[in-house]
Amino acid sequence: IKGAPEIILPRCRSYYEPNGKISSLMNLNTFLHEVDLSSSRGLRVIVVATSTAPLIEDNLPDNMTLVGMLGVADQIRQGSTSAIQLTRRAGIQTVMITGDKLETAVSVARQVGLITSSASGILTSQDLKRISDSELDSLLPELRVIARALPTDKSRLVNIAQRKGLVVGMTGDGVNDAAALR
Repeated sequence: IKGAPEIILPRCRSYYEPNGKISSLMNLNTFLHEVDLSSSRGLRVIVVATSTAPLIEDNLPDNMTLVGMLGVADQIRQGSTSAIQLTRRAGIQTVMITGDKLETAVSVARQVGLITSSASGILTSQDLKRISDSELDSLLPELRVIARALPTDKSRLVNIAQRKGLVVGMTGDGVNDAAALR
């Protein structure tokens, strides 16, 4: 079983030691710290676990054994930083909407020059759930990054921007990006 650390790790009750022995997982803090460190370096972290319980639809077992964590680095596309600078000079606002963990998204946004050291203009899908459309409308001019975004978040942002009379363009590399284009 593989997936996001915040989904898989809390369901792990044991882990494989380097010698293959299974030991009880008493404290997740060490693993969570490693996830945060790796994410803040721009890595996408994937957790791998096993379970003897059957997988039934989308219900994950609560008694998994942690195999390990993988850090995957997506190279920043050549020209991304200059494209961000060019759009900014042209008065175009760029917002990165990603399914990545917050720390990963912030790291990538910094690497391409989308954000500086300040933390303003950064939200998660959970943040979006807590705010109304009118609140989001008022935040839109400062918005730079949305992390752990869902396709419905993208659609909502596009709709709000279009209601304001803004011209909206979107690119994406995933099949879930199509939902925002309807």
